[in-house]
Amino acid sequence: MRGLVVVVAACLFIGLDAASKHAFAGNSDGATVVLEGAALGHGHLLLSGWDLSFDSFWGIDAVVYAIAVSLLGVRADLMTIGPTLLALATIAVGVAVAGRGRRLPVAVVASLIALGVLGLPNPTLAFFFLQGPWHIGTALWCLVAFIGLRRDRFDLGWIFAVAALTAGTLGDLTTIAIGLIPCVVAGLVAMARGRSVRRGLSTLTAAPLAGVLALGIRAVTVNIGTFAIAHKIARATSSNYPANAKLALKWGAALFGLGRIPIGPAQALGPYETLPTGSLQVAFRALMLFVVLSAIALEVVALIVGAVRARPFQEMHQSRVLVQDLLLFGTAGSVGLFVVLSPNDDGDYARYLTPAVIFGVVLAGSVVGQVFSRVSSSRVVNVVLVGSLALLAAGVVGFHDELTSAPAPQSADALGNFLESHHLTNGVGDYWSSSVVTVETGGKVAVRPVFPNRASVLVRYGRQSDVNWYKGVRFTFLVFDLARPWGNVNATTGAGSFGRPSETLHVGSYTILVWPKGFNVASTG
Repeated sequence: MRGLVVVVAACLFIGLDAASKHAFAGNSDGATVVLEGAALGHGHLLLSGWDLSFDSFWGIDAVVYAIAVSLLGVRADLMTIGPTLLALATIAVGVAVAGRGRRLPVAVVASLIALGVLGLPNPTLAFFFLQGPWHIGTALWCLVAFIGLRRDRFDLGWIFAVAALTAGTLGDLTTIAIGLIPCVVAGLVAMARGRSVRRGLSTLTAAPLAGVLALGIRAVTVNIGTFAIAHKIARATSSNYPANAKLALKWGAALFGLGRIPIGPAQALGPYETLPTGSLQVAFRALMLFVVLSAIALEVVALIVGAVRARPFQEMHQSRVLVQDLLLFGTAGSVGLFVVLSPNDDGDYARYLTPAVIFGVVLAGSVVGQVFSRVSSSRVVNVVLVGSLALLAAGVVGFHDELTSAPAPQSADALGNFLESHHLTNGVGDYWSSSVVTVETGGKVAVRPVFPNRASVLVRYGRQSDVNWYKGVRFTFLVFDLARPWGNVNATTGAGSFGRPSETLHVGSYTILVWPKGFNVASTG
């Protein structure tokens, strides 16, 4: 059995890694967290000097990348390996929740939900599920916390849950919506079910304690010296909420492979997301969505009935009920996050719905296991098992066929090779042309992001960067992408900041301005 598990895990890793490469070419967002991991791996645990966004992923994705960089070094494929490892761990947790305490045939049937949706992601889901860092690690940390809280006790599991929620909150504030608030609500529901304040108290208190610990740790580390956090975050206005609620339904279905999401930027995408979907894949994915929605509906009914009619539960059943409640409220929190934070209909904001897909799928596996565990006939269960395996085989065939397309093109690879061959190893550029080149070349070429200040002078870009990248460094070139203008980083601001360049080079859509004597870049605006 262990050998089979290893083989399945290896196949999943290979398939998910391939899907990641097909879904999206790495960009500077993904490269930044690789460089964060490299800094952590070199002992800079507090990331002193870094400026990051609200979702810094410190203590979440960055930890995974720190381990990977320590083993493999800075390299381009970490931008797919990292998300693949997080996805694989998420699937493993989902399978564990679905199969825990079930007899083998029922456990397999329940586990196939996670394997069918998350293990064989359609191109649209792969774009969000296998692109880092897009809150998948955050959802994983919340899943771990939910499992730790399942016994409704102040025990070792509760301590692990608080630690996971604290780490999540420190690294990504979406943890509040998909982790902390669900714990509070699930705790209150457990109290209503048990007609007792003691019931659900451990679940409820885990959230505020994690929040207080996160604030305390943040205050201490700021005094010691740690990374700074941006002060602005994009969000919707209340007038956008109804439209966003409709989009949540439409794009939620698309994440299951039924429909499309207008994702971009176009140059980062391959043909993978626009592949025609065969009828077999459509039927398979429609069935998966139906199962997940049915499970959510059953859980809502069970929650209402349980709160209205308090009943004593056996310990094992009670733990499942609590985890399922947490998953339901986590799903709702993810949808609510999308509604509140999506300022427009840019498809990239569908990333806020990915935790809802994860929690919904894990919830469905648990509910399916619960339903079939009540079927006394082994023959019926075995028939369902054979049918489920046949459906999964059909999903594998469709997944394989989709991976026969070309991977997403990576223009930064050609840029990095060009810079290295011309001995241009230290430069600056627009954000999307910077850190991704540094990682693509394994650090052989370092390109640091710049941005014009109020005087139109190019200075350090004060987000997603480390101040130490700029101090005392002589840069020799500026690169920017004509196909994707960003932040007014161009020839005009380059010449105005560093003087007239001695040479102008071109590779693909990129323009490179060269100053052989070098120049310095101010680390502040």
